[in-house]
Amino acid sequence: MQEIKVLKAWITPHSDLAARADDAAGMLELLELEPDADLAADIGTELEKIAAGLDKLELQTMLQ
Repeated sequence: MQEIKVLKAWITPHSDLAARADDAAGMLELLELEPDADLAADIGTELEKIAAGLDKLELQTMLQ
């Protein structure tokens, strides 16, 4: 059970970041079709959150 918890702790953040990146890509496609300042701001915020998540995952990897 402990090994499952450890593996899940690695997989969950990765899959969450992958899902967020896919969502951001979809938002970018919408922005290309129909420019919108609010959507552009939302994309910028989402990309910052993804970058922060990647930094956290990278740090976790280095410390492991």
